[in-house]
Amino acid sequence: MKEHHAMLELYNSERNDSGLIALGGILDRQHLLGPIAKERIEDLQLWSALKALAVNGAILHPLSVQLGGDPPDRLLSHADSTWGLELTELTIEDVRGDLARVRRFGRQMRQRLRGQPKFQHLRGRVVMLSKRPEDQLPRDLDQLASELETALSEDKGYFDGSNDQQGSLKGWYGICNLFTVLVNKAGGDDEVQVNAVSHSELMRQDVLQGFERRVMNKDRPGNDLIIITCGLPDKQGYVCSYDHAIFMMLRNTIAEGGKLPSRTPTHIRGGLIHLWDTDMLITWSEDNESLPWAST
Repeated sequence: MKEHHAMLELYNSERNDSGLIALGGILDRQHLLGPIAKERIEDLQLWSALKALAVNGAILHPLSVQLGGDPPDRLLSHADSTWGLELTELTIEDVRGDLARVRRFGRQMRQRLRGQPKFQHLRGRVVMLSKRPEDQLPRDLDQLASELETALSEDKGYFDGSNDQQGSLKGWYGICNLFTVLVNKAGGDDEVQVNAVSHSELMRQDVLQGFERRVMNKDRPGNDLIIITCGLPDKQGYVCSYDHAIFMMLRNTIAEGGKLPSRTPTHIRGGLIHLWDTDMLITWSEDNESLPWAST
């Protein structure tokens, strides 16, 4: 399934801050089959970052990797030098927890709908749940899930831009509690798919504060280097495209002359921000430290 999403730039005059709004679409895509063990996620993160460095010609060769003592997660070695490396990520959960809850609820609905005979008409289709941005998900989601099951129990086709015999838009299941519900045809998948989205604001100041917290939380003895990944699959193999927007905001901050991080860590001597499964990265160092990678 291709991932379709759109984002609208915005400016908040009260905060003197710029940001993005996700305009629906599929923000939550399963890239790998889960569950994925922590060790495998760390390897996926590390080898993707090292590949990006090698492609950009920005890393020392040969470089060896060993398991660290947590901290650090890994030890990187070149010639007579060894660095303790901490692996972490920056995700939408660190910046906008409400959108993260919406995504998780969509996965829960997918599990509820699959395997129930009364939802056979949804096989090979994707249920798009768009939450009203001004409302928050309730703590108890069972009632909301039950209401959505009732709304989806009747086959109303899937959206193709036309109307059915009664003149209603095909695939339109109306408004159910906090969500508008639209069913599309899913390409190449015979299972029921559910994607829950929220038109949430993502402000640059929030991203920078989340990044700063993550660096300082990992600034511990033994951690010489840090790799912060955006867009890394979670433990169930899902990737959120909004995590990619977080990377772009950090990259734009650097391009406009900003400093990342704004505070100098005590133990971390250099770091790398990487957009997972791409060759896009940002590196920094403190006081021209000798590192296994070059500044980009």
